[in-house]
Amino acid sequence: MPQAVAERGYGAMSVADVVRAAGVSRNAFYDNFADKHDCFAAAFEACHELLLEAVTRGCQRTAPLDERVGAGLGAGLDLLTEEPEVARLLFVESLAAGADIALRHHEWLRRYGALLRDAAPRVAARPGEAAELDAIVLGGVASRLGGEILRGGGAQLRLLIPSLSRYVLAFYEVDHPVPVGEDEKAQLEPQQAGESEALRGQRPRAGT
Repeated sequence: MPQAVAERGYGAMSVADVVRAAGVSRNAFYDNFADKHDCFAAAFEACHELLLEAVTRGCQRTAPLDERVGAGLGAGLDLLTEEPEVARLLFVESLAAGADIALRHHEWLRRYGALLRDAAPRVAARPGEAAELDAIVLGGVASRLGGEILRGGGAQLRLLIPSLSRYVLAFYEVDHPVPVGEDEKAQLEPQQAGESEALRGQRPRAGT
């Protein structure tokens, strides 16, 4: 499914595209799925489980919050860079796959947000506010990833770690600097660098 949807887009993709990519018969497909949407929904869940596992492993390091956030984002972006079709399915094509998938998309973002919140006791102590914060923080991250993938920058997602880390940590009232290597600075596109500068100048604060 990730291969078929990356090649054709969700709207144009057909069951024939999926069975051809998988090398199976149509009968085998319909033994497992009702239609292409059913198959897409299953792939969507499986890909998010894979991504959540990678991010969780990164966040489990015994280190300060800023380092854990960077490690978690790094692990997730490494996976998405290695699997560009998965990245496109999760952060681009899922938005065109219907209201049920869109709802699951936001529910998954809250799960990633809860993972970060668990590492920030000050936010976890305010559960009503924390749930809303999760949606805001991860919604911004997902939007940034989707935009980069659409622009053809899926192979350079790791370059977003410094700016995304600053963005996430700003919401959690953490002001530790996230170092950016000279090689990373040099590789950033001018537009990306401009976005990072604007972000640093307008960092939101929890409760504002």
